[in-house]
Amino acid sequence: IVDRDARCADVLKRSSGSAVACVLHKERYALAKVWDRHRMGSLAIASLENEVKALRDSQIQHGFVALASSPNTVALVTEYYPGGDLDRRRRRRGGTLSEAEVAFYAHEAWAALKAIGSLGWAHRDVKPENLCIDARGNVRLVDFGLSKFCVDGRCRTACGTVAFAAPEVCDVALGIEKDYDGHAADRWSLGCGLLELKTGRRAWDAGRRVSPGRDACEALEAVRAAQRALAPPPNELLIA
Repeated sequence: IVDRDARCADVLKRSSGSAVACVLHKERYALAKVWDRHRMGSLAIASLENEVKALRDSQIQHGFVALASSPNTVALVTEYYPGGDLDRRRRRRGGTLSEAEVAFYAHEAWAALKAIGSLGWAHRDVKPENLCIDARGNVRLVDFGLSKFCVDGRCRTACGTVAFAAPEVCDVALGIEKDYDGHAADRWSLGCGLLELKTGRRAWDAGRRVSPGRDACEALEAVRAAQRALAPPPNELLIA
């Protein structure tokens, strides 16, 4: 993908018109997202451009990022994380992680969100699948395709995954509200992800791949109703 010396070591995910692969280039592994150039729509191109812009901010991505292309493909090449993502780690460990592990990953994920938030970026799709473990065992926030640079912190497009979406994101998707705080929504999503890592259960009964679009109104309304039914926690819990 990068040049003739690069070779595919493993295909990690394949979908219509795209694939994610681990490639070996000059004794170094990298992650390559590859798209069929002829099947890329305007949304895919905009998402790729946005992800490259976010990743090239050195405080967001401490590794490398490169674009490679051929007459038939376009590839985004970034660091490879050999530990996989936290959802895969949870499943390999029998469905849950220990409290100590969750606390460690929570601290690092929170630091990542704080760092990108200080630069004006909202990730907008925080979930265990987008928290990966590097060679040193540390967590890295990945997949900035839906991220948004918002100077005032406000976002006006509902995106991400319904199972981890904040109430205000659901309200925007349902047409109840016009915008939301992207940074606060990221923190809510992180909380939902940490809950799943510790208990093995999702906070809301929604599929992992359901996005908050017009075709997901039924799932959005069900999740939003469950969120409204939550009783406020006791003051002792808030203090703790």
